[in-house]
Amino acid sequence: MPLRMLFYLAILYQGIVSRDAIYRKKTIPIPAPRFFGFYNGLGECPEIVTVRLSDAFPKGAKSDIDLTVTIHDIHYPRQAKLLRDCRPVHDYSFFIDRIRQNERDGQRRDAAVEEALRYCIKNDIMKVFLEKHQREVFDMVSLVWNEDDARESYIAQGREQGIEQGQAGMVRNLLAENMPLTLIAKVSGWTEDRIRALESQTEQ
Repeated sequence: MPLRMLFYLAILYQGIVSRDAIYRKKTIPIPAPRFFGFYNGLGECPEIVTVRLSDAFPKGAKSDIDLTVTIHDIHYPRQAKLLRDCRPVHDYSFFIDRIRQNERDGQRRDAAVEEALRYCIKNDIMKVFLEKHQREVFDMVSLVWNEDDARESYIAQGREQGIEQGQAGMVRNLLAENMPLTLIAKVSGWTEDRIRALESQTEQ
């Protein structure tokens, strides 16, 4: 997660600061970032855990950069402090847990999501948001909320093909954000020539 946050931060700063400004002598004021993540999986996780970019560095390596992410476990049955203190996070976690409970009771994914939507709206759990965005929430949760299902889908459809298509989509998005080719190459693992070729195809 820290590495992913670093990539996101670079993209956000690129949107804030013009490309020519980074070569000026004057200091450019930029927002001071803080990084938080939420874990809603079924595995074991501390209530609050800190992970660092430097955790991935070779042991004993010295570096001039690090990035810290504070991860909160928001799995509903565990009733973490954040869930008690923050109603929106509590309601989101409850909604996801309701879907999982429905599936454990034998409901198919689409039926499980639909029942959770109805239940939460009826009981004033994210009611305003869900009433306004029911279709989007249904599509999002039905298709992408479970990472394990996503992995199984990749395997069933041909894992290598799925990864290749996903990487190409990521590269196109980074090109659209005008990220430098050198950084895109590091993020994607592609060569700069390959990235330029994809850019040419996209422009046609």
